[in-house]
Amino acid sequence: ETFWNHDSTLTKNPYKYAKTKAEMRLWEMAKAYQNSDAGKEKPLKVLTILPALTVGPVLNTHSAEVPPSLVLVFRMMNATLRSGVPNLGFSVVDVEDVVAAHIGAATVPEAEGRYIMAGKCLCAPEIVSLLRAQFPEYHLQLPKRILPSSLAKIMALLRGSNDTSRSPVLTYATLITYLDKQPNFCSQKAIRELGLSPLQDPRRCVVQAAES
Repeated sequence: ETFWNHDSTLTKNPYKYAKTKAEMRLWEMAKAYQNSDAGKEKPLKVLTILPALTVGPVLNTHSAEVPPSLVLVFRMMNATLRSGVPNLGFSVVDVEDVVAAHIGAATVPEAEGRYIMAGKCLCAPEIVSLLRAQFPEYHLQLPKRILPSSLAKIMALLRGSNDTSRSPVLTYATLITYLDKQPNFCSQKAIRELGLSPLQDPRRCVVQAAES
């Protein structure tokens, strides 16, 4: 929780950059308020929940929009990535655990500061194997192989600005962030201070997302 994202910029992972700048601004505003006369008279407690890739079942199954955190699973199953998928690694957290963290943040009086909510790392090959085992009827749609990292980089560079969809299959910045990585974050502070149970196996929420 003491570390901040200093790598993202307006042109490199702008989504993460916006998230980071928004949270930084929140803490700046909170500090300014706490140092004001109003803040001294009526203190304001601020805390933030920092979830990893949040996955779970889709509630509005009638919507044509796919939640951004489920795009990879969706495109694995609809044959968009049938020719292959890069060896991407993500820290995944079950949406139910994120909900529990928010409830804890609102109900535990001692809660304060930043709380990471991140489960175990799942790599693309693991996700493909999981989906293949759970949904054999999608055998032909699922990725056939794991793309060599060098080829994945070339493909992402060639796609560049040509991919104008709202949720592009893969931008180069995203690829570099997750390619051949196994991110590992600690959620023990959230579990301990927010009264949470151990985080659920992320494979469970991936299957639930695919089923929905």
